Amino acid sequence: MNRYLFVPRVLEFVAAGRSLRTGIAWVLRIGAAGVALFAAITWIGLWALAQYFEAQAVLGLIVFQALFVVTTYAIVHTVLVRATDITRLPDGEVVILPMVGLCCRLLGECLAWFFSALAAGGALLALIAGPAAGMAMNQLPFSTLLGSGVGLVGALLYLISGIALGFASLLFFYWLAESTSLVGAIARNTDILRKAVERYAVPIP
Repeated sequence: MNRYLFVPRVLEFVAAGRSLRTGIAWVLRIGAAGVALFAAITWIGLWALAQYFEAQAVLGLIVFQALFVVTTYAIVHTVLVRATDITRLPDGEVVILPMVGLCCRLLGECLAWFFSALAAGGALLALIAGPAAGMAMNQLPFSTLLGSGVGLVGALLYLISGIALGFASLLFFYWLAESTSLVGAIARNTDILRKAVERYAVPIP
């Protein structure tokens, strides 16, 4: 009768962690495709601003767009690498915590790429494009966190705030990942100790 009951086998399969790791990895891969699509739409929309720019500002926009492409590639590739890392996690009693740790690292890395690119791109636009820099930067998410400005002062503001936000994001999410890994290590060691005690325990007469 038990061989016709599929629920125990399904629960055992899920508990092993392989299905969860595969599912999370595919969610990340689909998310990477979504990021690439959103970036492509934003990239095309930024070109539409060129009609309002002077020749010097258009040059700044070209440099910014090239940096935008490089950053998009870096973020998408980082997501794909971490998705592969998740599928390579070993089976064990602790399933979720290692994945959470890798996802925390991924989030910090993507934010670091993003804010660093905003810092460099915003600084270049502020120097080259002048007042048109704000028009382009406003098309990007979280760009208001970096402030605004033109010329050398605006470029320095973009650089300092963007690099600071990128470094702070990386530091915080790596700390969160290490904290999660520490909890996972404690859980694994506790499980090993419990099994050793159960194996070598001498029964009390």
